[in-house]
Amino acid sequence: MTALIQPPVNNIYRFKFTPDIVDYLCCFAKKHQYVDRITYKEAWAEWLIENEEVIELESNRLQMLGYDGDVKDKMFKAARYYFRKKSSEKPNHQTRKNYVTIDHNILNLMDVHIERNMKVNGYSPANGYSDFCNFNINFLEEEVNRLLANGLNKTEISDKIKKTYKNRYFIISRS
Repeated sequence: MTALIQPPVNNIYRFKFTPDIVDYLCCFAKKHQYVDRITYKEAWAEWLIENEEVIELESNRLQMLGYDGDVKDKMFKAARYYFRKKSSEKPNHQTRKNYVTIDHNILNLMDVHIERNMKVNGYSPANGYSDFCNFNINFLEEEVNRLLANGLNKTEISDKIKKTYKNRYFIISRS
């Protein structure tokens, strides 16, 4: 006897409402945003009656997708606890600054320094960073000038080089 081969079933873990239902729920939630719980529930009962057809369609759609919970309860919770507090304004997205990389020569110097010194007793990334800066002043001065030309200030440059050194240490120590 041969077994029937069926395509794999995609499990749905988050059942979302259609955009139309979301609009209905948002309107209801915003309209009753500041009322007490009892008044909210009374208004909800009226809303369910007024929008019975739309709710039934959404209920059938979700059940066809495999949702086995109470759709009206799901709608109530979404309206009461999510859409009521959701802001209708879009957040202002700040533009990201261009990422400025550290020169590969500096990265190679860091790697060599870390590999040579990480086996030394008493070595730590903080001590290693200080030692690295003392031994590579000329290279670091050139890199600082290059980074200044790219629009970074001195504290950003200092933090960037220090963080890069410590990240390189972490990468090398874990490999």
